[in-house]
Amino acid sequence: MKAVWWVILVALGSTASVQARAAQTMAGQTALYHKSWARQDGAPAAAYGITQDSRGMLWFTSSNGLVHFDGARFQTTDEVDGNKLLSSNTNVVGVVGDALWVGYGFGGASVFEHGKVRHYGPADGLPARSIHAIAATGDGTVWLGSSAGLLWRDGQRWRLVSPADGFPAGPVKGLIALTDGSLLALQARGVYRSTGARGAGGAPLFKLAVALGDMQYALRRNDGQVILVDNAQTMHLYDPAAGIVKPLSLPAGMRNAPVNISRDAHDGVWLNTEEGLRLIVGDDLSVPYQLSGKMVYADLVDREGNLWLSTDKGVDQIRPARLSSLTLPPRMIGGLSVVVDGGGTAWIGNRASSAAFDGRSLAIDKDGKRSTTPFRSVTATLRDPDGSVWFGGNGLIHHQRGAQTATIRLPADAGKTEVQALARGGDGTLWVSLAGVGIRTWKDGRWQAGGGHAALAALPAVALHADAKGRIWFSYPGNQIAVLDGATIRRYGQRDGVDIGTVLSMSSRSGQLWIGGTEGLSRLVGERFVRLASSDGAPLYNLSGMAETARGELWLHGADGLVRLDPAALAAAAQGSNAMPMERFDYLDGHQGLPSTIRPLNSLSEAPDGTLWYATMGGVGRVDPARIVRNHLPPTPQIMALKTDRHSHALRNGVRLPEHTDNLQVDFTAAALSIPERVRFRYRLDGQDSDWREAGARRQAFYTNLGPGDYRFEVMAANEDGVWGREPATLAFSIAPSPTQTLWFKLACAAAVLGVLYLAYLARLAQLTARIAERTHERLLERQRIARTLHDTFLQSVQALILRFDLIKGALPHNAPAQQQIDTALDAAQALVDEGRDQVHDLRLADNAAVQLGDALREAGHALAAQHGFAFSLKVDGPTRCLRAQAKFEALAIGKEALLNAARHGGGAAVEVELSYAAAQLQLVVRDHGPGMEEGVRQQGRRPGHWGLDGMRERAQRIGATLLLDSRAGSGTTVTLLVGARLAYD
Repeated sequence: MKAVWWVILVALGSTASVQARAAQTMAGQTALYHKSWARQDGAPAAAYGITQDSRGMLWFTSSNGLVHFDGARFQTTDEVDGNKLLSSNTNVVGVVGDALWVGYGFGGASVFEHGKVRHYGPADGLPARSIHAIAATGDGTVWLGSSAGLLWRDGQRWRLVSPADGFPAGPVKGLIALTDGSLLALQARGVYRSTGARGAGGAPLFKLAVALGDMQYALRRNDGQVILVDNAQTMHLYDPAAGIVKPLSLPAGMRNAPVNISRDAHDGVWLNTEEGLRLIVGDDLSVPYQLSGKMVYADLVDREGNLWLSTDKGVDQIRPARLSSLTLPPRMIGGLSVVVDGGGTAWIGNRASSAAFDGRSLAIDKDGKRSTTPFRSVTATLRDPDGSVWFGGNGLIHHQRGAQTATIRLPADAGKTEVQALARGGDGTLWVSLAGVGIRTWKDGRWQAGGGHAALAALPAVALHADAKGRIWFSYPGNQIAVLDGATIRRYGQRDGVDIGTVLSMSSRSGQLWIGGTEGLSRLVGERFVRLASSDGAPLYNLSGMAETARGELWLHGADGLVRLDPAALAAAAQGSNAMPMERFDYLDGHQGLPSTIRPLNSLSEAPDGTLWYATMGGVGRVDPARIVRNHLPPTPQIMALKTDRHSHALRNGVRLPEHTDNLQVDFTAAALSIPERVRFRYRLDGQDSDWREAGARRQAFYTNLGPGDYRFEVMAANEDGVWGREPATLAFSIAPSPTQTLWFKLACAAAVLGVLYLAYLARLAQLTARIAERTHERLLERQRIARTLHDTFLQSVQALILRFDLIKGALPHNAPAQQQIDTALDAAQALVDEGRDQVHDLRLADNAAVQLGDALREAGHALAAQHGFAFSLKVDGPTRCLRAQAKFEALAIGKEALLNAARHGGGAAVEVELSYAAAQLQLVVRDHGPGMEEGVRQQGRRPGHWGLDGMRERAQRIGATLLLDSRAGSGTTVTLLVGARLAYD
């Protein structure tokens, strides 16, 4: 037999220990879960080494590289963190701190730590011989066991422990680091132990510890003692503290010596026998587990307490299960039911019977003692409120109260029918549903059809239930329920919210009526049933068992296993929530088979100690809600690959991906090894995602249409119990921009777009300017026409009319009364002529491009000053600029109107005009120092019956200018016109 060595890790988790011990408190009961992986699953065969790194990943040696396993996928690799192996023929693997050590089949060793690698070979003192074992002692010394002997690392070189150091020459088969910091080494001549002393040249010294000959391998227990196994598979227990060795005997039932021996996290000894892998339980052996292969090459206890075995054909895992199952008689299969009485005895009913099996039921008391009952072919069970139990089957109904059994024969009209369901009313009436017959009641020693209700007599109910109010509930196929309340029968259907198919189970221990059917779960609210769902969206099917526990929990038993609703979920339901968190226990937790639904047997029952018993078509199991195995170890997420459409990129921070990287794939994982199927992930890409994305069990993230820039990918993981890791795994990377994605290109494009927009603006401006110029020219022509008309026609006609009236005046006597009237009319006519000439002058002046606005204002100001007797001054700032015709015309009109108002209402005070040709705007200010505007005029913005101010505002609005008017009593009036440069200057 080939020698095998082990590297044993420290055991974890007291909760797992409690469950493992609880698994053996009842004879024939197991609470362990076994799973195998073969070559077709990617698992390595004949792996001589197994270890677990600091991130939880399992590593296996193989002849073509290393294989790592995260619980979901085996992956063979020739590198670690991007560093190549020294050889693909790996023989042993171990972990020292954060470093992963690899020993090779043809010599040499490598240490991978923090993304770097250090290879050791002959140049470093390692002989070209196979490495068999790796260990590290408390003083930090790293040891290698090889075909050439025992080596220790001295700095960066390796030195061989020689016979002069107390260790004989020859191959080393195994190494064990003891809890006191010393090293135990297995050699053909015995087991040697380091003394802690140093010899010549600083070499560590050894002495013979166990002189029992050739030991094949050693197993260190949690208490520090070591199990030694020799060639004949004889076991010895070595106590390093006392230096004592004593033999360990195998159970009496062992026919042959085991092929291999292993230990689990709780110091349980596992024997690999010809029949399979078996656990020593006291002086007995457990039911054998059939491994993936016959020979065990290596074993390991991981940090979650799981036992891993490497065989000649694959890899096996044995872990604590949350549900335990009972070993039943071989023929006791099929329609099983379970009910626990008030004394804690579990009664396991069996519906099937045959020539080989008489269909008798089994009773298991609270101490685990089994006994066969006289109850045969049980098709219905009931736990009475007083703790006794009822059984229906084989034409009889049995009532078991303590050690007393009473039997009732079914009514004569029942024939050979089976009992479908049982219920016990508050008045002591036993309600019985007979398949194919209907409802019958038993009370005071006689049967009655339908309990005296003809409507119930002929229709058999699928399930019966008696609630605390004395009501009897009946369920029928097709969403139909009835309740007998006193003498009244009330029926419920789909219109009343019953939409969960055929109701198979009912419960009302808490006062709330719950019903479980083939399609889900509902509760009664008022006079209507309300359907409930799981918050994760998973459906509920075939709920044939239901139990409200003393802990305030609601447990369901359906097609997918057990479902637990805790008090918080039930409180949420009471507040109206219809989607509740539900914890599920399925095949991953040890649930086997399906509960019976065609004839819904009682499949769930609570014992007085709070333990729940459940029955399926394939067996019976139990779970203690107070001692469910929990995994409190948070998983460590890892990023495994960064891929684009064409390449897989190095996993190092700052990696730069090529330009045009549109599609990205990130692979990640977390080594949660107990129930990896329930590990959940969430991730986000900083620079793309605003929040975490829920990935569920998916271990990949995909992104499309990513632009150039810097990104940071983060992923977190939670184990099967929802314990999230403390820190996310991160990877920072960037995507290079293409020439068309660079900032300079974008700026150039922006500049080009702005240039095009500016050219379009200029073209539009030129178009608008041409249009304005055209309109302005038309207005100039119109003003010139008006000026000519006034001068050549109107004014000339008025002048001619004046001459005629003057002639008439001359013909009249000097003292004629009409003389004065004619003079008055002639004065008015002359005033009209003068005003007309002024208007013609203004029109001609505005049309004349050579006449500047300042000169026109100065001329108008002096004329008004001479007429009204006030001091006038004009100040021009900045170089005179050519104005747009329309702007000059309106500005001149506004200025003259302001001057005229100052002359009329300023009381002879001085008037100042300021004209500023600024770069940003044209500014015209007319200021007087008179009494100012009256309060009413200032508030209304005009003088009643006068339109001068309105005209000024309209003129300003016509050229897009701003007109400001500032006047205070006793402080004069200031009129300010502001015209933007673009609108004012030509």
